[in-house]
Amino acid sequence: MNCLRLLVALCFSLCSLPIGPAAAQTPAMTPKQARTAGNAAYNKGDFASAAQLFLKACDGGESEACNNLGSQYYEGKGVLKDRARAVELFRRACDAGSAMGCANVGMAYELGQGVAKDLTRAAQLYQRACDAGEVRSCYNLGHQYSNGSGVAKDLVRAAQLFQRACDGNYAAGCGSIAYRYFNGTGVTKDSTRASQLYQRACDGKQFSSCFNLGVLLENGQGIAKDPARAVQYYQLACNGGHAAGCTNLATFYWSGRIVSKDPVRAAQLFEQGCAGGQPKACNNLGFQYSTGQGVVKDSARAVQLYQKACDGGNASSCTHLGNRYANGLDVTKDPVRAVQFYQLACIGGNASGCYGLGKLHEQAAGDPAKRSLAIAAYRKAVELEPASQTGGLAREALGRMGVN
Repeated sequence: MNCLRLLVALCFSLCSLPIGPAAAQTPAMTPKQARTAGNAAYNKGDFASAAQLFLKACDGGESEACNNLGSQYYEGKGVLKDRARAVELFRRACDAGSAMGCANVGMAYELGQGVAKDLTRAAQLYQRACDAGEVRSCYNLGHQYSNGSGVAKDLVRAAQLFQRACDGNYAAGCGSIAYRYFNGTGVTKDSTRASQLYQRACDGKQFSSCFNLGVLLENGQGIAKDPARAVQYYQLACNGGHAAGCTNLATFYWSGRIVSKDPVRAAQLFEQGCAGGQPKACNNLGFQYSTGQGVVKDSARAVQLYQKACDGGNASSCTHLGNRYANGLDVTKDPVRAVQFYQLACIGGNASGCYGLGKLHEQAAGDPAKRSLAIAAYRKAVELEPASQTGGLAREALGRMGVN
């Protein structure tokens, strides 16, 4: 699964009293006072004054002020955006002992922003920041060891770094080590431990972990099976913008399992899932538009959604499109396109797609090549679903063609 990489941002100390423009001009202000005043100015949205104050503090040896000013140059807040200048300031902060500064220089090297991309150097800086207690750097370094980016691939070391990030209350680190416990990657497989860590990550608003915990609860993996609680975690994930959470939640409203059946609510949630890149959600929403359940029937919209889902690898949607083009259902009949969609569906493991492909090839009577293709497609359908109705129809077709 894909976990979010959170970039290191500004690190401001809390301040008790805001300082007005007159105080900001006080020549006797110490570097520490200038940094505190810069924090206050930044929090008030006075980025230009904040930059001036951070510069004074940085020149006076306040490492975090150098980092903060670097972040302003990185983002272009109160100063002209200048990534190279930002890196200079991050490096200055790092050299003066700022773990956040080291983390930000590491980020710059990892992304190649303001400096030539250098994953090895990024790993060194993340290690330095991690050793100084900057746990997001432990997390970032964990991903480098997991992928072998700039360091030799080492799944055990990656797991250790994710655990370290989690121990430092970094939710994404908890989610990453949970994933590894669930799959036994770099650690001994332990679904129960995975569920506990997903809970901790979810509590820290790492919404992909809320989704993953929902899956474990729905299936009873590493935790007592509890579909009702699964619904709650899918809702949390969906509320946090996790498209797969919306999709799984929608299936409950569509089926009426645990919650009251509500096709309208299901369509709304499938819409969110589809917009978030979930092919399954696009397919299911396409079916609702095709049948007019929970939405106003709209065949053109259904075709668009099936196309989006098929493009995303949903084999069922490719079959739906194959059926439409094969029979001219709400589209211009086009056997050539039908074959293309059925092929995609069959390759994707959809038995109905294989059966549809076999039928179209069989209809090309007298063409030995098409006959061979039809036989191969029917056999694939039987292989995929030997006990289903589709598998039975494919066996009948093979018998009709005189093939065992």
